[in-house]
Amino acid sequence: MMWKKPLYYCLALAAICLLACNKPHCKNNNPILQQNTTGSRAYTDELLKQIERLSPAKTSFWLDSFQEINHVKMLHLSVQGEGLCAKMQVIIQQATTGIEGIIQTKGKSYSGAELKGLEYTVEKSENSNTFIFNKITAIID
Repeated sequence: MMWKKPLYYCLALAAICLLACNKPHCKNNNPILQQNTTGSRAYTDELLKQIERLSPAKTSFWLDSFQEINHVKMLHLSVQGEGLCAKMQVIIQQATTGIEGIIQTKGKSYSGAELKGLEYTVEKSENSNTFIFNKITAIID
């Protein structure tokens, strides 16, 4: 009988972790996003259009991974909102407000975290739109 109490605690903790550590499931039904690669002009144009139609309160950004190649730092994100389920690549240049821990650990242990209040700018070119990180207000891990 003594072993039942620790078992209940372990099961409760496991259930809390499963519920708290995962982003909501979503499915991409947008044909433009499905048929183009994440960094392409068609993809990023459509992603911008979809994000702009949503209110910021209805849009969530989740960290998939951090990557650094040739001194270029990048966040790979999942973007979710009303009818939106997409991937987004955000370049980190000089601004790092709110993501210092992600950069320091190279994203380790932050995968799946929600990035609240994400602000970015968009640099448009002939081939693509580049999302440039400005800041976040919080990390919900």
